[in-house]
Amino acid sequence: MAEESKWQTKGGQFNDMEMLIKDAEFGYREDYNEGASELLIWTFDDVNGEKREHLISIGTGWDIADNGARVESDSEDDRFHDTSLLGRYIERFIELDMLEVFKADGRDDPRVAKAYIGLKFHMKNEKKDFGGEIGEKEHLMPLEFLGIVGKGAAKAESKEASADDAKVEKKAMLQLKKLAKAADDATEFQMAAIDLDLPDALSSRVFDDDDCVALFGELTE
Repeated sequence: MAEESKWQTKGGQFNDMEMLIKDAEFGYREDYNEGASELLIWTFDDVNGEKREHLISIGTGWDIADNGARVESDSEDDRFHDTSLLGRYIERFIELDMLEVFKADGRDDPRVAKAYIGLKFHMKNEKKDFGGEIGEKEHLMPLEFLGIVGKGAAKAESKEASADDAKVEKKAMLQLKKLAKAADDATEFQMAAIDLDLPDALSSRVFDDDDCVALFGELTE
């Protein structure tokens, strides 16, 4: 029997490994569908300590917002489709009873990239038959959930962000109240308030004529 040559190669896709997600964002990559597809991008360290990216398709009908921090749906149904790789991941998360852990740690929304940071999995390639021209494909899938590194971080960040948002809104309301008291009517108030840098919710009220009248009434009571 001939001796097997050592001059051989194997596939370069990662398989049967532990993965700790150190960073996550929504975005595009030129080496995936020529940069035309929206992706969830996980950053992790390989066994040699080198930084790598794991690209996860999220399907169509999504807009990337806040520089990749989250995605928004084009339709009223804001769930990921189960044919996308992220959809398959979410189904696997449910199978692995991870949702209660996510909820307890403040990871309530899969459309927010930071919800995935700190998750640790045993990952392994699995085959799935998509039928038609696509046929059978192999993808890296979570096989086992190994916990959250830095548990509570997402919840703490969420609380800190909420506190910061509350401070910004309080400051904006004080500015608006000052303008309202100085204005003769809602129209004058609106013209002055338009120039302010306001949180989205208050800015929407100022730009909407009817809502602005109501806001002016609230501030001058």
